[in-house]
Amino acid sequence: MTKLSRRAGSLSESVTLALNAKAKAIAAQGERVLRFGVGEPDFDTPEHIKEAARRAIDHGVGKYTPVPGTPALREAVAETFRSSGVPTEVASTIISCGAKHSLYNAIAVIADDGDEVVLPAPYWVSYPSMIQASGAAASALGAAPASADGLLENNASGLAKGHLLIRGTEVVPGPSPLRSVSCMASRAAASPCSATSRLTWSMPRSRA
Repeated sequence: MTKLSRRAGSLSESVTLALNAKAKAIAAQGERVLRFGVGEPDFDTPEHIKEAARRAIDHGVGKYTPVPGTPALREAVAETFRSSGVPTEVASTIISCGAKHSLYNAIAVIADDGDEVVLPAPYWVSYPSMIQASGAAASALGAAPASADGLLENNASGLAKGHLLIRGTEVVPGPSPLRSVSCMASRAAASPCSATSRLTWSMPRSRA
């Protein structure tokens, strides 16, 4: 058997996939199961999306694209955010396989052994393993803290060189607590923190 790296061997089974497998097994026995594990819709891909995919294939779309995505798609995504009131530039927009793909890439290039990543709770169950895979440690931050400074002091022992705030769910502190946490982490990393720095926490809603 091929020996895996120490880092790979330290990772646990995906909790999400384990829950999904268990739900499918129970459903196969005739039980009605409401699944809250894998984040996928309970309906088929809408027909207009299927048709758009077919048209793209018929027109030869399917070659390698630029790493951040095609310009047209990036512009469409940026416009969706702008129409929802979130100022967004195409230059700051990238296309990925999903949130976890982008977050893992970000963690991999930012975090090192011994670093600490601030993870607001509740969070998606994959995030601690993603952080662990980089050699860093996850420090959970409770949702909507009364005192963000105090909570960070209790949950984060001191950041080795910086911080990474991962927003995992809709339950998230508002702008003031997040700014307080960000500034405190910056101070721990001996980095300047502007009181007027903008933190974007809103997301555009899906439109029918």
